[in-house]
Amino acid sequence: MQEVLGLWHRRLCVLGAAVVVALGVGAAPLGAVVVFGPEPPSQNLSNPGDGSGWELHGMLGLTTGIPISPHHFINAAHFGSFGPGQTISFDEGPNAGTYTIASSAFRDTEGGTDLRIFRIAETFQAWASLYTGSSEIGLDLTVFGRGRQPGDEVVVDDELKGWKWGSFASGPPLSWGRNTVAGHHDSGKLLTFAFNAGAGEDQGMASEGDSGGGVFVLDDGQWKLAGINLAVDGPFAYSRNDPNQFGATLFDRGGLWQGTLGNRIRISNTAADKPASTYATRISPRFDWIRSVVMTGDLTNDGQIGLADIHLLQQAIRDGSEEWFYDFTDDGAVTDADLTYYVHEVVGTVFGDATLDGRVGLRDAAILLSNFGREGTFFWGDGDFNNDGVVDALDMGLLLENWNDSSPPPSALGAAYEVMMIPEPASVSLLTLSAVALLLRRRRR
Repeated sequence: MQEVLGLWHRRLCVLGAAVVVALGVGAAPLGAVVVFGPEPPSQNLSNPGDGSGWELHGMLGLTTGIPISPHHFINAAHFGSFGPGQTISFDEGPNAGTYTIASSAFRDTEGGTDLRIFRIAETFQAWASLYTGSSEIGLDLTVFGRGRQPGDEVVVDDELKGWKWGSFASGPPLSWGRNTVAGHHDSGKLLTFAFNAGAGEDQGMASEGDSGGGVFVLDDGQWKLAGINLAVDGPFAYSRNDPNQFGATLFDRGGLWQGTLGNRIRISNTAADKPASTYATRISPRFDWIRSVVMTGDLTNDGQIGLADIHLLQQAIRDGSEEWFYDFTDDGAVTDADLTYYVHEVVGTVFGDATLDGRVGLRDAAILLSNFGREGTFFWGDGDFNNDGVVDALDMGLLLENWNDSSPPPSALGAAYEVMMIPEPASVSLLTLSAVALLLRRRRR
């Protein structure tokens, strides 16, 4: 009993889920994080304060949703039915407030996972960084959930094995625990972590009601979303034919029967502990699917693709953004190459088309010339096609290179461009004014 008492005083956490999910023999769905301290069991119900994901969990019915872009959040598909008009809310942090779901669920049916994504009508101010590598194993993790409190002890042959799941707390509140990624499961679709005795303070696993909570791993000093809670080992019983099966958080399954009635196996009781494990749907293998849902080209979330979206992408590039949802070339960086891809492949036009009407002509030239050389910060719709914040000869060169109007560019425009390439400001101003006047006359006709 010495080892058991030591374990009790180390503070252990338990999480949870709401639907039975088959993971071979005996896996049960998930609940909330419970902390077992030196006093009666309790829960970690306050922000751990280390940026590990607490503030990124929004309350969605009895489950949670985690923002992954300014306009999307992700959670577990098996927990509850949600759709347009329903809301997700945050009690604290940069997203504090309520947001309205604007889409039906995007289900990962092709990948066969439990992931789903929703789009909101408003804009999140913060979102989770995603773990997209393949080396989660061995990384420290923080797991979150809203499941059951701890219940009665589970004892086999006078040995404490863990604790049954108790009732749900009022709310239920969000809680958390710590662990380490132990492995992958189900052909790499899931990551797992075990409820090991003596593994350190706040050791945690999931319980009923924790489905949809996030598993954040510490990768090179940054907390990243690596999984969404799906299931845990169980249910358990004291004998093969015992009708009273139960869910439990166990640091040792030895001596118990695992699985549903009629489909149980006995876990041999050995000197070595056989802890129960949590299973979470991995983010990394489904990152391409996540990109396909989020990266529609509508960056401003206004239901259309236009100048505002190009301008937002230009600003992201200028700001040195590293956000994956601006990385249209999928090369790990947000650069002018993404602007080129966006213009050609998403918008379907060419450089120089300031009006986005599908051709480069007099209207585009007039816009460019009206902003040429002016002070200020300019974007695509102002004639800044090369994304350097100014409208100059380089932009004029792109416009002339892609000119596809029904008539050739006016001679004054060509002459102005030639002079622009030579540092003679007075000549540039005169020829620019001449070209603008000529274009305006043509437009009136």
